[in-house]
Amino acid sequence: MVFKILAAYGLSNPGEIMSTSEILSSLAAELDRYANQTGIAFWENIVPEDIHKAVSILRKKISDAGGNPHLIESNYAYAGGYRLSTPPCNIRIENFDDE
Repeated sequence: MVFKILAAYGLSNPGEIMSTSEILSSLAAELDRYANQTGIAFWENIVPEDIHKAVSILRKKISDAGGNPHLIESNYAYAGGYRLSTPPCNIRIENFDDE
């Protein structure tokens, strides 16, 4: 979901860094929306470390799939923000089932 949030932000704010607090707010809204639709709740108290861990996991998954792990850029000078290194329109996302 963090990747989706960064991609959506990149479409409306090309090249800009999304701060960790902005990611947290967007993620909380997405999780609330999901919980309301399904009745399944996830994290109750999301903290910045959760975002950093999610980005680390995403980078590993991207790398394991043969992609560039630097697709998600960090900017610690801007409240630990992130952005995609390429415009979202250049990214193809595929879902794979775990075997």
